[in-house]
Amino acid sequence: MPVRSRGARLLFRVALLLALGCPGAPARAADAPRVVPGAPNLELPPPPPEAMPAAPSSPAPASPTGGGDAEPAPAEPAPAPGAPIVPDTLARSGRHQLAFGARFAYRLGDAGTAIPPAAGYGVVGSYAFTYARVAGVVDLSVGADFSSDRFATEEQGIDGTAMYSSTRVLSENEFILGQTFALAAGPIRPFATLGVGVGFGSFETVAPQYRVPNSAKGSETDTHLLGRAAAGLDIPVGSGWAVRLRANYTAVRRAAPYVTAAGPILPLFGDLLHIDVQAVYRF
Repeated sequence: MPVRSRGARLLFRVALLLALGCPGAPARAADAPRVVPGAPNLELPPPPPEAMPAAPSSPAPASPTGGGDAEPAPAEPAPAPGAPIVPDTLARSGRHQLAFGARFAYRLGDAGTAIPPAAGYGVVGSYAFTYARVAGVVDLSVGADFSSDRFATEEQGIDGTAMYSSTRVLSENEFILGQTFALAAGPIRPFATLGVGVGFGSFETVAPQYRVPNSAKGSETDTHLLGRAAAGLDIPVGSGWAVRLRANYTAVRRAAPYVTAAGPILPLFGDLLHIDVQAVYRF
C-alpha cells in the first residue's frame, strides 16, 4: 500500500542517518570506554599525553685537560705616563771595599819641632761597606781604618865621656771608624771621610836631653783620642780595582806631655798629616 511503502522508506532513512554518525548517534567503538576482561566494570584512565622533547641545553664549558700548560699570568699594568721610575741603582755587588797601601806622614805643630824628626812613613789598610746611595750619585759607606806610622832619625853624641850612636824612634798606631761620602757620577770617584778613633804612641831615645827621671834613656807610651778628616780620589785601573790617592788630617787629643829629667816639658804626640797611595778592590 502506498502508505506503508512511504513509512518503510522513512524508517530506512532514519536508520541510515543513525548509522552514518549523525548528531545524537550512539558512541563509536573507538570512543567506547575500555573494559578489562575478568575485572569489575571499571574504566581505565586515559593514556598519558606524549612527553614533549626536552629543549636542548647549552653545552657546558669544556674543562682544561690535564697536562696542558697553565694560562700565563696577566701582565702587570704599565706605569701611568709621567709616573717616576725608581731603579735599583745600588747593585748588590761592589758594596765591599778592601784597601791597603803606603803613606807619607808628617808631625804638625810644636810636636814635630820640639823632638825631631817631623817626617816619617807608614802603612795603612781599611775596609768599608756601602750601605746606601742618595739621589743616585752619592754613596754612603761606613768602615774601619788601621795604620801605623814610624818617625825615625839617627842620633849621635857624647854622654859624659862616652860616645853614643842610636836611632830615635817615635811610632803612632791608629784605629779609626769613619763615615765616607763618595760621588759615583763617573769612573773617577771623589770622596770625603769623617772619623774618630784611638791612637797608641810610643817613643824611644838614648839622647841625654830626652831622658826621663830615674832612667838612663828616654821613653814614653801614651793612648790618646783621634779625629780625622780625609779627602781623595779612587781612579779605576781594572775590573774591580782602583788606585786611591788620599790626604788625611788627624787631630790628636788628650795626649800626655813628655817630661824630661832635666825639667823641660815637651809636646810629643801631636797632630798628623798623611798622604796615602792605596790599592782598592771592590767586590
